[in-house]
Amino acid sequence: DGSIVAFVSEAADLVEGDTNGASDVFIKDRRTGATTRVSVASDGTQSTGPAFGWHTAASLSADGRYVAFSSSASDLVPGDTNGAIDVFVHDRVTGQTTRVSVASDGTEGNLNSFSPGISADGRYVVFYSSASTLVDDDTNNLMDTFVHDRVTGETTRVSVASDGSQGEFGKDWSPAIDGSPSISADGRLVAFVSIASSLVPNDTNGSFDAFVHNRDTGETSLVSASLTGGVGNLASHTAMISADGRYVAFDSGADNLTTEPPRSSDQAWNSVFVRDLQTNTTRAIVQSWRGSEWERGYLGSISANGRYVAFRSDSNQIIFGDREFIEHADRVFVADLWNGTTRVMSLEHIRGEAVATSTYPKLSSDGSTLAFTTYFKSPPNNPELLSGLAAGFAVNVTD
Repeated sequence: DGSIVAFVSEAADLVEGDTNGASDVFIKDRRTGATTRVSVASDGTQSTGPAFGWHTAASLSADGRYVAFSSSASDLVPGDTNGAIDVFVHDRVTGQTTRVSVASDGTEGNLNSFSPGISADGRYVVFYSSASTLVDDDTNNLMDTFVHDRVTGETTRVSVASDGSQGEFGKDWSPAIDGSPSISADGRLVAFVSIASSLVPNDTNGSFDAFVHNRDTGETSLVSASLTGGVGNLASHTAMISADGRYVAFDSGADNLTTEPPRSSDQAWNSVFVRDLQTNTTRAIVQSWRGSEWERGYLGSISANGRYVAFRSDSNQIIFGDREFIEHADRVFVADLWNGTTRVMSLEHIRGEAVATSTYPKLSSDGSTLAFTTYFKSPPNNPELLSGLAAGFAVNVTD
């Protein structure tokens, strides 16, 4: 409901006893005003290594009880000897911190794991990993997408073809992912991005594509599909699935996904799209105010029912008569897909403070609350508005 906000910060003055000189994961309770650090061991001991945002600061369960995050610290759980980034879950009720980037028998990953997403009830955690020790027969030398079941302890690889075969790519390409994976509320559907060319038939674009894997049926399907059902003609990134599992939002530079053209033919003209998995149709979200072409933008998040999509853009063609345009800077917008409107949420000035750019917008499940990161031209002087200030960056929340 937007009352709990998770973020990563290097600030040492948000909680008492923060002396590790590293970035940590914090929770801000907007109801009580309390800020707590959650990237800690089960006994409350602070970590010696930094927590990593890597596109997502952390991921919260629906009730805010469970927080999934990645960290290079080796002292959050016993037996962490891999010297790698791992994925952890902190229970805010019990204080327990557990590592989830492990094999089903508890074996730790031999390489980095990161970018976690957690299901609504906190049971399932999805993440990317380059480790080859999390499942049997992982021999593709690619980063893969995994799901860990916190109840059974089972870890499965979901970036596979519908017949269960692992993803393959015809080049020596290690980073086989981009963006962050996401999981539906019930843990059944997983959206992810991969450069693997063997997950669906006729994937010949040699680039990143967005996919959805159904954990019940084992089927993997293409999300960033062209109008004819083929692959996009340029890369797609950052697939996010709505909690109800119907919609997948993603970034793409492809111009063959919808009937509307981009305003520019520049190949760097990345924008945001939403795929309806029931109707198998795709729509462009960052619309020009003219209504006949789409603008440049980057995905932030999608609400639980798919109605609202948050994104960032440096375009001044989204809102007619835009007077808050900041040249060469991103602003945050929210599109309402039900009524076809788009609102700009970040301004040139916030309570008198000059804004340089705003990024990483995240919506609450119901779409009523938006959190985003702002970089100020000078350190802001409004602590009641901001939390997590570090080197000019701050986390803002608006209802």
